[in-house]
Amino acid sequence: MGSLDGNRKANIVANEIIDLILKSDMKPGDKLPSERELAQRFGVGRPSVREAVSALVISGIIDIHQGDGLYVSDLDVDKLMMPFRLCMDLGKFNYEQLMEIRELFEPAAAEMAARLITDEQIEEVEAIVRNSNLENPYSFAEDDRKLHTTIFKATGNYLFLLIMQIVDNLASLSREVTGRYLEVRKVVHQDHIRIVQALQKRDEKAAGEYMKQHIEHIRMIMDLNEDVFKSEFLKVIQNMDNVDLKVDP
Repeated sequence: MGSLDGNRKANIVANEIIDLILKSDMKPGDKLPSERELAQRFGVGRPSVREAVSALVISGIIDIHQGDGLYVSDLDVDKLMMPFRLCMDLGKFNYEQLMEIRELFEPAAAEMAARLITDEQIEEVEAIVRNSNLENPYSFAEDDRKLHTTIFKATGNYLFLLIMQIVDNLASLSREVTGRYLEVRKVVHQDHIRIVQALQKRDEKAAGEYMKQHIEHIRMIMDLNEDVFKSEFLKVIQNMDNVDLKVDP
């Protein structure tokens, strides 16, 4: 049990160090506090810090310069995600938590993106939605991922993008369901079109509201029994005005 507690502490400290790097806007080559200072900052023993540092060195996030201390090595998103992936592998995240995070962050991200999105990014999301192949569930799921990732990038906020990477790993389950039936893909596609139209107009309120509705639709899909959600979504389609993507001149 002691070893397990030690591993948990080390995982927590590793995440705290990553959080420190991000919040301090540190860059590769910047020096980190010493192990002693980190232990004091996080209120843990130096063995826990040493174990966390070792894991981050192996991950390629931190370098140890002998006699000089700890330095940031790489801020690649995939490497920063490793502690979170470990938590996912251990089953610490579940679907309900995923939806809570999506409901909290994605409408806010859409609002921010509507305010800050560049012309090039608008062209990118337009192309993603216009070229989405509703007949191919696999390519549609990939376009779904690209659209949400581009919106998070448009916020210009690195932490939003990092959160999106976490969500994207966890969202594979919902994409399997949303991609299973053409009727569902049509609803998701209509949601995407509305979101893109709001981004085109740089309408923050509409972008946030349409993203909120989109997440609500995803929750509805996942909450419904598989035997009934197909018919339920047919009703959703019938009640939705058909929307076509129009590119503003």
